[in-house]
Amino acid sequence: MSVIRQLIDLLFITSNYTVNKAFFIVVFYENKNNSFTI
Repeated sequence: MSVIRQLIDLLFITSNYTVNKAFFIVVFYENKNNSFTI
């Protein structure tokens, strides 16, 4: 579990802006199409 956490932390450190932007786009797209609240 701690290994996964380290990988996630590393991912956000190395590409924080790209990941957050992509995540926001995906969440917005899913919410718009399926009306899900995340």
